[in-house]
Amino acid sequence: MGYVPSFNSRGVVISPPQAVSSAPIVTYEGTGRRLIEKDHQDLVATLRELEKEGICEFKIARMERMSLRDQVELTSRTMVRLTHD
Repeated sequence: MGYVPSFNSRGVVISPPQAVSSAPIVTYEGTGRRLIEKDHQDLVATLRELEKEGICEFKIARMERMSLRDQVELTSRTMVRLTHD
């Protein structure tokens, strides 16, 4: 990856330039869901709405499908990590 991100007091990535975010990053990950489908859909819809309002950047991650480099980069930039495994 080559860098360690810096965050401001709001949880926004402020450096380095290639990692800057406009809002705190919320990552939702996992493979073995424990939420019932309706609750999962409601959670995703709510987080997408927060993203539309500019409150957060929302990412859904399938870590097992990502390269190790991409996993480390996303995890290091994430301020809130939600898992359901």
